[in-house]
Amino acid sequence: TSLVLFAFLQNQECKNKELQRELETLGEKYLEDCYAEEDGELQTDGHFCSDVREFARERQFDVQGIMPINAPRDAELRNIAAGLIEIADQLEQRVVARASESLVMKLRKSSQQLWLNHLSSEVRQLMQTRLPGLQHFSQERVLLALTMTLVKRVCEQAPSFLHGLFCTAVDYINSRQPNFMFNMR
Repeated sequence: TSLVLFAFLQNQECKNKELQRELETLGEKYLEDCYAEEDGELQTDGHFCSDVREFARERQFDVQGIMPINAPRDAELRNIAAGLIEIADQLEQRVVARASESLVMKLRKSSQQLWLNHLSSEVRQLMQTRLPGLQHFSQERVLLALTMTLVKRVCEQAPSFLHGLFCTAVDYINSRQPNFMFNMR
C-alpha cells in the first residue's frame, strides 16, 4: 500500500517545489521500511533477518534515487498506481478541490490523531457524490483514487502535512481495503 501510494504521488505532476522536496524525503525515509516489512522476517528481538540497508543497496534506482526499477513487483506497483492516476484524471476537479480545501482546514485545526477520521469523512462524502465518468470503474478503485487524490491535493496546499497524511492514508486504505493489492491485479 505504501509503495503504491508513493508511486501515485510521485508520478503525478507536481509544480510545488516544497512538496517535491517532501516527497523526496518521504521516499528516502520509507523505502527501506516498506521493503523491510515485506521482504524480511521479524526476529524475536524485533529486528529483521535480512540487512535492509544491504537489500536497498543491491537494488537499482531510477533517476530520482527513490523507487527501485527492474523488478517485476515494482513494475506491477507502478502499473497499479498508473491505473489509479487514470481514474484520478477523470475526477470532477471542482468537487475534489472543494473537498481538499475542506480537509486542509480540518487538518489544520485538529491533532494528527484525528486525521484518519477527517480523511475518512471526506472520502465518504466524495463517494456519495455521483461523480460522472467513473461508473465503469470498481468502487474499490474509485475509493483508492479519491483517497490518493485528496492526499495529493491537500499536500499541494500544505506540503508539511505529507509525512503525517501519508501514514494516515496508508492506515485508512489498509483498514478499508486490507487485500487491495491482490484485488488490483
